[in-house]
Amino acid sequence: MSPERRARPRRRLRPAEERGLLRWLTIAVALAATGLNATLFLQIGLGQMSPGEVQDAIVSAVSGLFPGSGLQAPSQLPSPSPGRGVATSGGS
Repeated sequence: MSPERRARPRRRLRPAEERGLLRWLTIAVALAATGLNATLFLQIGLGQMSPGEVQDAIVSAVSGLFPGSGLQAPSQLPSPSPGRGVATSGGS
């Protein structure tokens, strides 16, 4: 910020500008609170479900949004491979 700008007193906002700023701030806070609420709700719900139930819920949601997709849950869940897992990294 330039020294001239710092030396000048700040212009006071007009009432219409204050209302617009307050409206924008209120909407932003309400959207953030709604998003946080939905995230916490999903996190708690997913924590109480088994992996198969989570997959069924996702398939159900996608089928509800896109009825003609023909998406179905697999008949059985994948099983873990026997033995020790192998860790890989993207580095070379």
